[in-house]
Amino acid sequence: MKRVCGECTACCKSHGVLSIDKEPFSWCSDCTVGVGWKRYETRPEECKDFVCMWLLEPAEDESERPDKSGCVISAHLDILLGDVLTIHELMPGASDSSRLAQKSKAWAMAAGLPIWIFRENARGTVLVPKDFVVTEGVRIYLLSCDVAMHRYYRLGR
Repeated sequence: MKRVCGECTACCKSHGVLSIDKEPFSWCSDCTVGVGWKRYETRPEECKDFVCMWLLEPAEDESERPDKSGCVISAHLDILLGDVLTIHELMPGASDSSRLAQKSKAWAMAAGLPIWIFRENARGTVLVPKDFVVTEGVRIYLLSCDVAMHRYYRLGR
């Protein structure tokens, strides 16, 4: 059975959306919290295309739904790092307490993928697997992204 968002609107807060100039960690003006997009059929393409890990992981129960666990977890193709796992933390410490976040982080590390953890009103964290090659260009890139991580990492191209 395919999962649906239902009452979850966590990504409507966690992610920025370029096409409507929405900043990360702010509620979308067209979102009714706990209900969804007011004009669902006309929501931005970035939102239509977005799929979080909870939607993809049927083994996880309702307690791991992003609005309940406090973590919006997704995969992203970064222009320099390649595939990365992203965790947008909506509640302090949620990325350490969520079972789905722990399982996703373990999977990403085993696959050799970097992990970006974004936190509201706080510095983000980049976890890099031990075998990941950090060139000077990547190091500078990571440092520059950390300064404005929330602004840098938005849905959209």
